[in-house]
Amino acid sequence: MKAWAQAAEQAKVPSEVGRRYRVAAYYAWAAFRYQEAEAYVARAITADERTGDPVGRARNLYYRGLADHSMGRSRRAVGSLREAARQAWALGEEQNQHSAEELLALALQETGHHREALELLDGRRAYVGAHAIPRDKARFEVNRTYARLRALASGAIDVSLDDVRRALRECARDVHPHLRPAAFANLAWAESIAGDVAATRKAIWAARDGASGERPIRADADRFLRVLEADLDLRTGALDAAESGYRAALSDALAAMDGPSETAWTVRFGLGRVAMKRTQPDVALRFFRAALADLEALGQATAVRRSRAPFFSDRRAVLESAIDLLVQLGRTGEAFALADGARSRVLRALDTRARLDTLDGAAREAWSRKLAAFDAARAKWTEAQKTGPMDQAARAKHRKRLSELQAARTAAFDAAIDFLDESAPSRAPVGVDGDSLASALPEGEAVLLLAPRRKGWTRFWVDRRGVRAAAFDEKADGIVADAKGLKHLHVVPGGWAGAAQLPSKLLDAGVSVGFVPHAGFLLRARRPSARNVVLADATFDLPSAREEGRAVAKALNATHLERRGATREAFLDALRDVRVLHFAGHGVLRLADPWETHLKLADGRSVGLADLLVAHGQADLVVLSGCRTGAPAVLAREDVVGLPEALLVAGARSVVAAGRDVPDEDTRRYMERFYAEGGATHPGRALRKTAAAFKAEGVPMWDAFRLVGLP
Repeated sequence: MKAWAQAAEQAKVPSEVGRRYRVAAYYAWAAFRYQEAEAYVARAITADERTGDPVGRARNLYYRGLADHSMGRSRRAVGSLREAARQAWALGEEQNQHSAEELLALALQETGHHREALELLDGRRAYVGAHAIPRDKARFEVNRTYARLRALASGAIDVSLDDVRRALRECARDVHPHLRPAAFANLAWAESIAGDVAATRKAIWAARDGASGERPIRADADRFLRVLEADLDLRTGALDAAESGYRAALSDALAAMDGPSETAWTVRFGLGRVAMKRTQPDVALRFFRAALADLEALGQATAVRRSRAPFFSDRRAVLESAIDLLVQLGRTGEAFALADGARSRVLRALDTRARLDTLDGAAREAWSRKLAAFDAARAKWTEAQKTGPMDQAARAKHRKRLSELQAARTAAFDAAIDFLDESAPSRAPVGVDGDSLASALPEGEAVLLLAPRRKGWTRFWVDRRGVRAAAFDEKADGIVADAKGLKHLHVVPGGWAGAAQLPSKLLDAGVSVGFVPHAGFLLRARRPSARNVVLADATFDLPSAREEGRAVAKALNATHLERRGATREAFLDALRDVRVLHFAGHGVLRLADPWETHLKLADGRSVGLADLLVAHGQADLVVLSGCRTGAPAVLAREDVVGLPEALLVAGARSVVAAGRDVPDEDTRRYMERFYAEGGATHPGRALRKTAAAFKAEGVPMWDAFRLVGLP
């Protein structure tokens, strides 16, 4: 194949060179020689760049995504395949678009985006039924049934396991012979989840029997079957056989893969469970920690902005096992640190300030260029939103243009964060040790951390007496009882929806409540500043916000910027060094795309999550007095990054924001009372007193605002 491709080069037939190297890449990939396939794709890209062939470029992106997906590089695979599908669509190449989207769905599965993957596959079924040849139809059904099983196993969809098993049996029975090993491997996994040992072994045997010399079983599928067999041995008590199977799979994975892999962490997790069965807790803990280290390294290959939270949420079983084991051993301080480290993962990765400190001069200049590209893309997108009247055709064209500019802006932000990932990888999350935190907490304060499990939660409680851990049934009664006598409770919610009700439940007990993304944040020192800044009514449609801004500015002796003066530049400049930054205006929460959450500022501009995550500030308190400015934006079951969390990353110590819509006039009165109660220096206590007063008055929005950060 290589010689065939080189012949086109030597014959100086440019249009043939790229095509031949793509064919060579496919055959290398089919023979499991992934690095060789990647090298062929690189040569095809070079060839097609010279000729400017747009179809070749789109196909090269597909093959690059195929190589990256096969080697576990999820971030690059998803990016390449999205762009391959987009370019194929623009060129009218529907078959190539379908191929890219089918593979993209599988790559999305690896990053925990199960619903998006299923939507992609379901959206392509009609095309497959109408246009695909029988073998491609069979492959599509194998991939689709695998996607449903993977989503079911992760808890992402609520469907009957029996229905999925039935579909997998039909698929395995009717599938093309070349695809039989993959189909039966999927069925084996489903039978294993169902707990049917005999059916699982039968499906594994069928998967191996379905392979042939012409089309041997894929190396990654073979490793998967080995792990599945070891899991069965563990389940049936054959511990020596399980250990032998796990170690063989691990040895094969380490020899085949350059770097961490799904097999490596899965096998080390299995070896830890073997040690648990043998009542060797120290050995088990060593394997669990090794599995977590593998996962951290593997997670670096997924994008921070879009995929890292669901990637880890999808693989939390090993973290749960390690936490449970530490609790059983009485090492609750270490268990707390492990749970807190997991909570801090996303925000630590997004903390650009801490990571920039490790870069040399050249790398800092490169970061500045990435940031400038992001600023330019954002400016184009902002400018394009300023429009006048237009007819239907013009509106459709404008919407398409906005979509393209938004995609360019997102890509520029991703490129900047990806550069940091490569130049200054985020360290493995290290949570604060619970025992150390207990000794550092002021008298009258406690920390509640909820660590999610497949079913239920583990509840950690830290106060001056130490760390306690117990199962949690999602009832707040025990929390209310433990909080008696406290002044303030710090809550790390971990995705528990009931956490939002704790401030109102503890109000009558005189306990203020603040939410923190992870307990390590509590050690952040206060950085005093003398400057106060107020921005109000940037959109010219909130007279109550304008009055609120004037009243707050007078109370704080603050710089007051309203209407045209409440600019994006003024907000970001104030954030750099301010005691209190008060914003009174519109907040926009996009539940479908949390990363588009933003504050509206003058001249149609805004400050969003991406802006805050690359900003460097040291505000003591930021108050976001606007509808839903504090509503959590869920990235995965237990991870949220909303405006308050992004402000903490940007350097704020405390944030007060609204979790729902709030009436303008009531909000104005609320904020005046908040500052009168000392909110500028003690926001936690002032928020509790203001809420109590408004509740006594019967004002419905008395519990709308929440504190994120320190009291």
